[in-house]
Amino acid sequence: MVSRRSKLKDVANLAGVSISTASRVLNNKPHVLPETRDRVLTAAERLAYYNAGRSALDVPVAQATIGVLSTTVPDRDAISSSFYSNVIAGIDQECREQHIKLVYASFSRNVHSNPAAWPLPLHDPDIDGLILTGAIPSHVIDQVRIQTGKPIVLVDAYASACDMVLADNVMGGYRAVRHLIEQGHRHIGLIGTQPGAFSSFMQRREGYLRALAEYGISDTYIVDSSHLMDAAYDATRTLLQRYPQITAIFFCLDLVANHVIQAVRDMGRYVPEDVSVVGFDDLPLATQTVPPLTTMHVDIPLMGVLGVRQLLERMKHPGRVTTKIMMRPQLVIRDSVKALPPARW
Repeated sequence: MVSRRSKLKDVANLAGVSISTASRVLNNKPHVLPETRDRVLTAAERLAYYNAGRSALDVPVAQATIGVLSTTVPDRDAISSSFYSNVIAGIDQECREQHIKLVYASFSRNVHSNPAAWPLPLHDPDIDGLILTGAIPSHVIDQVRIQTGKPIVLVDAYASACDMVLADNVMGGYRAVRHLIEQGHRHIGLIGTQPGAFSSFMQRREGYLRALAEYGISDTYIVDSSHLMDAAYDATRTLLQRYPQITAIFFCLDLVANHVIQAVRDMGRYVPEDVSVVGFDDLPLATQTVPPLTTMHVDIPLMGVLGVRQLLERMKHPGRVTTKIMMRPQLVIRDSVKALPPARW
């Protein structure tokens, strides 16, 4: 049995106010006591109250419903359940604080990067705007825009026609490798990228190359690989077998840290005594590796928070030029990098 849709008088009754007062609060009108406003917003949230026939232009924040879509690949892609779960946690936090209803769904992709099936919330007429997060190809984002016609914001996803919240991956990769260079390393390997990889990883690769070029280092040591854990392990072994002169490795995400460190050990070398390593993202895992991992910190929940705020602005001002928020990663120094003596430079 489908429950009936809540009405304005239901919100008023639950909050203990008149219908006119409830209406003033839900339409962001002034001259309402803060405690009264809080009661009305809380009641509206509990009842999932919204107006039928509304548009994104006239929906008060307290009545808005945001849909979040993420993508998963049917393999061992752990990034879908770690980095993006933190993005979604930030989205959820901001929606709770602003009394916004949140609907979440994911869709899987086939080997051709097309949706295996579209999630139902995509077509829900009561959703006012969408946040898309994950390794979603641009042509799929275009399909979503065309099919829904709703305001869209991308968080760690890329399409030129949408507002975006991104990490500055090029600068992050550059600073990670620059740190290794400043510690005396000149033979620095890279794993976790491959042609056609998600833009974030290729940008970190660009940062690696930029740092080497800036310091006049012509030797690059790259083994193409996906960001799956077993692939990172194999790539690390291949890298050290092919280039035994390597003294440091930059890998493009923290999730594979244990596999990289284990591969170094299985090659008869140690971190950081023989091989220094630097990761990216500063996930909780980074403090649990042995040794604790030097990495680039990204405030992942904040990306979700900013995504919600950006979407609300887009809903209020649909004609504005698209915007891009770039968050600069910060170097976090722990114990996985060892400075080389001048003789090894």
